[in-house]
Amino acid sequence: MSCDLHFSQTLCEKAEQYFEAARPFFGGREKEIMENLEHCNEAQKICMKYLYGTMPISDIANYDFSLFLTYVDHALFLRKNTPWCQTIPEDIFLNHVLYYRVNTEDITDCRRAFYDLCWPRLVQANKTTSMKEAALELNYWCFENATYRQTDDRTANPLTVLRCAYGRCGEESTFATTAFRSVGIPTRQIYTPRWPHCDDNHAWIEVWCDGDWHYLGACEPEEVLDKGWFTAAASRAMIIHSRMFSDYVEGEEIVTHEGLTTICNELFRYADKQTFSIKVTENGKPVQGVTLRIELLNYSEFFPISTLISDENGEASITLGLGDLHIHAVKDGKFMTRLVDSRNESSVTLDFADACSCQTENLTGEEYDVVPPKDNMKFAVRLTDEQKETQQKKFDAAASLLHEKEAHFYTEESADKAAKELGLCGEAAKFAAKALFDAKGNSDEIMTFLKAASSAENMVLRAKLLNVLTVKDKTDLCAEVLEKHLANAAEPKDLADEIYIPYLLSPRVATEKLTDWRTALSEQFTEEQKSDFRANPETAWNWILENISSNDEREYGSLIAVPASLLKVGFGSHLSKKVLFVAICRTLGVAARLNPETKAAQYYCNGSFHNVEKDSKAQTLPFTIVSGDDTKWVYFQNWSVALLRDGIYHTLDLSQREWKDGKVQLDLAPGAYRLLTAKRMPNGSLFTKEYRFTVAENAADSLTIRLRDTKISDMLENMDILPFSLKDKDGNKVAAEKLTEGKANILFWLEEGKEPTEHILNELIEHHKRYNALDAQLVFIIRNDDAKKNHTLAKALELLPNVTICYDDFRENVSSIARRMYVDPDKLPLIVVTKPGLNGIFATSGYNVGMGDLLIKILAD
Repeated sequence: MSCDLHFSQTLCEKAEQYFEAARPFFGGREKEIMENLEHCNEAQKICMKYLYGTMPISDIANYDFSLFLTYVDHALFLRKNTPWCQTIPEDIFLNHVLYYRVNTEDITDCRRAFYDLCWPRLVQANKTTSMKEAALELNYWCFENATYRQTDDRTANPLTVLRCAYGRCGEESTFATTAFRSVGIPTRQIYTPRWPHCDDNHAWIEVWCDGDWHYLGACEPEEVLDKGWFTAAASRAMIIHSRMFSDYVEGEEIVTHEGLTTICNELFRYADKQTFSIKVTENGKPVQGVTLRIELLNYSEFFPISTLISDENGEASITLGLGDLHIHAVKDGKFMTRLVDSRNESSVTLDFADACSCQTENLTGEEYDVVPPKDNMKFAVRLTDEQKETQQKKFDAAASLLHEKEAHFYTEESADKAAKELGLCGEAAKFAAKALFDAKGNSDEIMTFLKAASSAENMVLRAKLLNVLTVKDKTDLCAEVLEKHLANAAEPKDLADEIYIPYLLSPRVATEKLTDWRTALSEQFTEEQKSDFRANPETAWNWILENISSNDEREYGSLIAVPASLLKVGFGSHLSKKVLFVAICRTLGVAARLNPETKAAQYYCNGSFHNVEKDSKAQTLPFTIVSGDDTKWVYFQNWSVALLRDGIYHTLDLSQREWKDGKVQLDLAPGAYRLLTAKRMPNGSLFTKEYRFTVAENAADSLTIRLRDTKISDMLENMDILPFSLKDKDGNKVAAEKLTEGKANILFWLEEGKEPTEHILNELIEHHKRYNALDAQLVFIIRNDDAKKNHTLAKALELLPNVTICYDDFRENVSSIARRMYVDPDKLPLIVVTKPGLNGIFATSGYNVGMGDLLIKILAD
């Protein structure tokens, strides 16, 4: 075939190969795809075949040909009309400019819309000749339109983030990637699946400029590239990923393939590293095909950050950071585990003769420490004072525009008023008001849905439906879709609201896009089939298994083909099939759900939910977890439970279970379990206990658990804080390195009048004699002298006459120092203990009971 001159012969051949390999999975969309390709020019054909050949099956199912063509046409426009796009290497252009998907977001026709917003900004700022300058400028635009806010795991699409002005880091980075790609700057999402030093993960972006990749915090503008609040944290990472949806890539360390995605390791740009090698042998001979899960202890569970397969020599290797890791090796149901310190070991040999298919019991708790890598400030970039001043001015201007945008959203007060004006009262008014407030820039859709009520009773039902949807649903739902569900849903009959509304009326099943599946599913089946499915929902599940095929190698695991599209294509993931089952049941008037703890597909019958999948039908047994100390147990914070199945531990989600009187009651399927307790130290290390137990008719029905005991010395850090400055009462600059030299210090950033600060001040007052006796300097940092009018602060200053008072605007220093010490920058007071000079040994933010006493013990230790 002849190819457009823009593309190499290699790409033409690869696109054709990819396309033909994917073609068997087009199902009911094949005619649409083939007919539309005939109307494409050569360049369009190459790009469309590349996309269809590399996209997950769920995307083939969910979206029309015309949507993907808008991405292709815009990318070709950029290739031709944007100066820097013409010099971008082909693989980078395809994967990081053309490609439509970034994360797990719903795909919408948005690239041209973002271009129309972003390109004029670059023209106005005279930033159209330098990719680096353009990237820095666009990140200010991103911040003007969206800021960070914690949300659920479903990834909102870029237009939703733009409309509603917020997102979690994965959504901010998807949003920023879309903005940058829209003007032809190659951009990719960078992700650390779990931090080793804290219970969290993070996503940001990298932009390709002038021959290399550089990082930026998404919607977190800086004056230079390769700088972000997470720089120090990233230097402690064990692995940092980028993701592509093809293997057409050059110059990258490919860690693994997950379905159609290619996972690349970008750690070298951020942290000290080494190549870590694993060899698996048995009786001296290499063992091939062993799955090697590289795991981190995080959220009190062992979480796989990468998965390797041993080759014909029994070997596998990966670039990792320098910290503790947990290796879980498994093959044919047999497994073994090993905790490894990669600071001292660059390789390990596993004797698979020690593997077994069952676990050893340990009801008293095996103890071990898990230590993260040390951070390394050699990767940090420091701004000049002039750059800091410029950044602050631009940041303040951008923040003002963001706040102006947010001012158009409903407040809690205006939402309450709007709900009452609709004639709602009581609980229904509360639900409607919350929906309007949660919806942000999508409140018009909420109001449209509410106003379409046919009666007062019907409006109450609509408010109740909105209440069972997620906060994120309210930001991107379509009133028309809800309207169709309401119109076509079965009557509640004898179902109570708590079953009928979330499990029959609601369109939400898992994390799929909300669509009108009732109409399509009602037309899909004969009356005889519908009758059979209603009488015995398991026949619906059997029909799905017989008629919908799966191919995990051509999927991206967390994506879901929506019910109607799944039926059209005939291919989908196991999760997509479970969503389809629930949708079929609800369409036919049978309440159904995915179990919130196990994610098993269930239907409601005779007052309870029943599992439909064969492997999840095991009878459960009561099991009690008993606290052996006074710990406040929080699931996924200091404990978790995992079920051993096929040689792998699968963590259960028991976060909704409540502790009462030092106990929590569980219902567990018979089998082997691992319970982990973890106590996170301020330096990031985890003190762990691992319990292993069996649930069976003749086994114990309870387990007593404890956290590890710790000493003060276990809590201390050793962090060099970058120089910063405060001000004295006359407004003169006070260099922190001079202020803190000569003796130990406790620095308090105080928010007078607020409850957390009031608590710590009261503890300082209570222990004032002990503080006055310390050979240490106490530094109170306030915004201005008005703070001294606060009664509690004034009392503390009276009883602590040697306190040094400094002043700060609480903008840059609080954020940078809190993040440097790995505490929450959004909580005050911020308290930092240092050795003489700027060496931080302890920090806390917010208020914890007994902190006043603890600070004294730390300085005395």
